[in-house]
Amino acid sequence: MTYYGGNPDLEPENSESLTFGMVYDATDNLSLELSYYRYDYENKIESIDVDDLIAVDADGTSSNIERNSSGQIVSITSGYTNYAQVTTSGLDFTANYNLPTSIGDFGVNLEYSHVFSYEEEGIEWAGELSYPDNRGNITLDWNDGDKWTASWRTLFIGSQSNDYYTSDEFAENYFKHNVTVSYQVNDSMKVTAGINNLTDELVEENPGEWRGYDDALYDPLGRTLNFKVQASF
Repeated sequence: MTYYGGNPDLEPENSESLTFGMVYDATDNLSLELSYYRYDYENKIESIDVDDLIAVDADGTSSNIERNSSGQIVSITSGYTNYAQVTTSGLDFTANYNLPTSIGDFGVNLEYSHVFSYEEEGIEWAGELSYPDNRGNITLDWNDGDKWTASWRTLFIGSQSNDYYTSDEFAENYFKHNVTVSYQVNDSMKVTAGINNLTDELVEENPGEWRGYDDALYDPLGRTLNFKVQASF
């Protein structure tokens, strides 16, 4: 069990930022957006990662971790802390395209992010495990203008190296596909069915996480089916 609480010793977070971007409506159906950001934080406030608490408790003496007589973890107390300095910069790109046709309206949405740098207390993390420098998703959708809608969404997480751990493992490019189909039965009822993780991709291993993977990045579930009925009365 993990408990989260405040920290009376927290200091105010200070930051400076630089952002700029552009939006281009190429046609009535196509819009593009590109933006750049840079953030410099002093005393950045972040939650304390549970995996970090466990990693530094090798001798079992941490006041944040309670263990039973056999050494097993019973509870963990986490919270927030100040990091000395965090600097990050990157690009975000978005594209939207709509195509009306005689068989329905098609749409494409693309979102992509690239991190140039993520430096925390003098250590560069961009591209390392848990800090992918490339991420994105693309969604293809369709509706017939009446009863039916469908979508295919692909999530992309870029590969990550492993320079800060002794293991030779590294995370490869990861793609996850979700498919959804909906039918509007009438004005008060809608039925939706879908498949998440269509190709049954496995999460990438991370030796620095006590679960063996980064749950902030990856969903551990394999291929799953879902069915939903929405009704109003």
